[in-house]
Amino acid sequence: MARIYKRDKKWYVDFWFDGRRYRRSLGVAFKEAAEAARRRVELAVAEGRDPFADYDVPLAELLDEYLDYCEARNQRQTMVDKKRHARHFSEFFGGDTGVSKITRADIESYVSRRLKDTSGTTLNRELTTLKHFFNFARDRDLVERNPVKGVKKLPEERRPIKILSKDELDRYFAYCKENDPLLYDLSVIALNTGLRRGDIMKIRGDDINLKQRILTASVSKRNRELILYLPLNDAAYGVLKQRKKEYNNRYIFPGKNGGHITDFKKRFHSAKEETGVNFRFMEFRHNCATRLLETGADIVTIQEVLGHSAITTTTRYLKLVDVRKREALER
Repeated sequence: MARIYKRDKKWYVDFWFDGRRYRRSLGVAFKEAAEAARRRVELAVAEGRDPFADYDVPLAELLDEYLDYCEARNQRQTMVDKKRHARHFSEFFGGDTGVSKITRADIESYVSRRLKDTSGTTLNRELTTLKHFFNFARDRDLVERNPVKGVKKLPEERRPIKILSKDELDRYFAYCKENDPLLYDLSVIALNTGLRRGDIMKIRGDDINLKQRILTASVSKRNRELILYLPLNDAAYGVLKQRKKEYNNRYIFPGKNGGHITDFKKRFHSAKEETGVNFRFMEFRHNCATRLLETGADIVTIQEVLGHSAITTTTRYLKLVDVRKREALER
């Protein structure tokens, strides 16, 4: 009989083979993976084979452990993406495939296959997850080198930014104000602060300083939190003042799971259908930046408002403003 035990966050197996006692590291910290490995060791010993002659952790087992490792280190949406990526990996490579058996050529085949069904942007995110996964495996001495290293990322096509006209904004906000006050408030904050929807959902009453008219916003940036201090204009101040009064120091956009509005997509789609204004909610952030530029704000100020770590990300809005100026002069 083989038994497993844990030491320094790793599982080991203790077994007898060919008259000798062995204690070997399984390279995993997840108990379920260790139990599965113990059963394989027992089977090999019963058949008279050296259990570690070609020992390899199955992909599905190590993916489970990897996701468990990431759970405490990543944001909720990041984990949703990683779990989806993991399903694609298991389906393509096979969950029973040994991790060390996957080669760079296999990764290239994965890229070719997935490219038929998804965009270069999405595939690059999957490659980032896969590279991180194999670094995780290498740190546990389960692979000698990362097979994703050297695989080139694909070119990404940036979506064109839609700048909403005054007429489109008027129609959209008039509809929301009358038919969906919650969506109206969300949209006002997005347009007048440049915050992403997920970051707006995290606003609590105690984040709003009505006396100084400042919003303290916690923004998720690549697995780290960035704090922004945003002055409030009249439109944003009016909405936040009312919601703070109504919800006190709780989430001011309440819903299931503590501020997460589960039917947002349905509500937003209905508003677009009824008004004929077709855009993404993210466009409010882009429109905020463009309007700031058009009213004379400098590029550094806009960078600070949007929370961009690199000013090169902010400068793309300069081109949009130049196009709008050219169109105005032509007219």
